[in-house]
Amino acid sequence: MKRMILYACALSVIASCENEPVLSPLPRPVDLIMDTEKYDLVMGDELTICFKTKDEQEGVNEDFDIRIYAEEGEEDASHLFEDFPHSVEMKKGSSSVSVSLPVKHSGIEGIHEVEISAFSRGYNISGTPVYVSISDFHRISMSLKGNWEKRVVEGDSFVLSADAGIDVTEDVEITISCRDSEKYLKGLPESMMIKAGTSGVESGPVLMVRDEGFYQDISLSLEFTSSSESIPMAADVLVIERVDADVPLGSLVADERHLYDDPSIAFVSSDNLHDVESWAGQSYVEVTPDVTLHPSLSGWKFHNAVEFHYIQSMLYNNYSLGQQHNAGGQDRPHSFWDQVTPKTGRYMTVNNDKYSAICPGGYLRMWAAKDDTQPKGYGVAALYSNKFKNPAGNNSNTAKPMYCHILPGMRIEFRMRAKGELYGFNPAIWLMGNSNVQHSGAVGWPTCGEIDVVEIPVGPVTGKGAWQACHFGNVLQDGKDVYAPSAGKVSGVDPSEWNIYWMEWTDEDCIRLGINGQTNLVVTRPEVVSEGAIWPFDMNANPYGLHLVLTMGNPAPSEWALGYSEVPPSGWDSGFASVSYAASRTDDRTPRMEVDWIRYYISDVYPEALPTTFCNVKFY
Repeated sequence: MKRMILYACALSVIASCENEPVLSPLPRPVDLIMDTEKYDLVMGDELTICFKTKDEQEGVNEDFDIRIYAEEGEEDASHLFEDFPHSVEMKKGSSSVSVSLPVKHSGIEGIHEVEISAFSRGYNISGTPVYVSISDFHRISMSLKGNWEKRVVEGDSFVLSADAGIDVTEDVEITISCRDSEKYLKGLPESMMIKAGTSGVESGPVLMVRDEGFYQDISLSLEFTSSSESIPMAADVLVIERVDADVPLGSLVADERHLYDDPSIAFVSSDNLHDVESWAGQSYVEVTPDVTLHPSLSGWKFHNAVEFHYIQSMLYNNYSLGQQHNAGGQDRPHSFWDQVTPKTGRYMTVNNDKYSAICPGGYLRMWAAKDDTQPKGYGVAALYSNKFKNPAGNNSNTAKPMYCHILPGMRIEFRMRAKGELYGFNPAIWLMGNSNVQHSGAVGWPTCGEIDVVEIPVGPVTGKGAWQACHFGNVLQDGKDVYAPSAGKVSGVDPSEWNIYWMEWTDEDCIRLGINGQTNLVVTRPEVVSEGAIWPFDMNANPYGLHLVLTMGNPAPSEWALGYSEVPPSGWDSGFASVSYAASRTDDRTPRMEVDWIRYYISDVYPEALPTTFCNVKFY
């Protein structure tokens, strides 16, 4: 009898469905964006968070709540706000909703780095979390314009910059003193004035006086006092390193000055000259393709570069300078795109919006952090450029990361350093054949060819050092690395300091690798073929050249450095695991690689332009 009743009910439901719908369609979730325009707040400020649909013409089709959280590290930080709103309702039919988070008017001491996140079941919200700084007062920060490292070579100049973060309501005078100013500095002002209605001021050029002989690098301390109690100094002292220009050259492998008298001097194109002049306090020189010669090597003329200037053409989001442009509050480089592969993302989530940034000092920083907001518990950066494919109408060939063809007759130089708690990581710069990514007939690794311009594995197996190598395959054993000539661990190099790592694709028969002024590895076609391997570095095997990859690990944690095969050893991340994402942007423990510039030179061997088109934006 039960079966008959159930069957009858089912028929009733079916019959009614045929006549008219009984149930309303289920709500369809739409993707949301979390957005804010303020990142630095003080007592009495108000933070406005806006949630909006990705398609502003599309409204949501149900009422639902969005939960909001504020945390400082692992602690609740909602007490920093007045009546913190733990949720906001998004109404059916609306495309946006805003919520205000007023900061307390009193009782806050010091600076707090706070993570604001949001969650709603069934809805994807991008842009969360955001990171804001909450402090007792707006404070005046002092810096050297365009000089992130605060290093000034004697004979060069610098510009002092004062930034209050807001437009001040009255004139604020900053007095300046330095015990050794008369001996070492010319043009240092006794004071600087932030005028009412403005947020900052810059000094004129201050010359670091050059002496006659060789002494040593020294530190100079500039001391500051603010005339305003409500807008004090963020720090009372700014330490500048005075670099002696007469220090004798070190060994070929250890001293980058064997290639450039001053490698910190930036290259600038005529396209970007005006923008760089208005931004940079550091020294720079204008260069021209096919005209400017390499300063220390004959036979090479300048072709292209990525200098990571903090200017519009380089910033991925292309907003006005000084704004924070994504969830991490930084700008990623427009000249690279995401290298997301099963290997780079095996243990860490590749998220270049959060873990790559062009720093105002004019260099690219890529880093990693333990981050529970990421699907794999860690966030990391991995980037590529110049991944040209064969001409099949593919628009990626003209995207901005496609700015240069890497072909025979080319020398590429990378000024890079690797810092922080790098145990288990392998910061690397490498090149791979574009035959690996072409539209049809893709060639597997290692037959496509790989050049490791530098790898810096850190672990019990490798120690810490710089390695350079090439990889080749066999046509009958594709996927097996049958011949891998390597320079091994190059002695005399400190990877934590700036070094120039370089590759020369001398011609279709030769690859050369070196560091600073020293050549460490030369690999030729006859040598490779004699070992039973395939030579991939010619226009027949790779007609569209090579592409460039920058990774913190492939994968991270590094199997090679740590010596594991399946599961990374527990505790490998102990050196940086306690550093929050917000702190990771500035904490010295953060595992990171930093690239000051990439420069491309060509010889007479370099071929004419390929049929694939490429981006003509100048990134230098």
